[in-house]
Amino acid sequence: MMTSNGMRLRKIQRLAHEIIDEVNIRNEQRPPEILKSVVFGLTCLIIQ
Repeated sequence: MMTSNGMRLRKIQRLAHEIIDEVNIRNEQRPPEILKSVVFGLTCLIIQ
């Protein structure tokens, strides 16, 4: 059985993959600052 921390990590990983897929599908160039803030936000969720 997966722990609550493990399930949380899986949800965050899934969200990160969805974001990456969306950026790739749209073939949009994003300013690095925006992507860095998204990664930082996801990292904060993992650490909590």
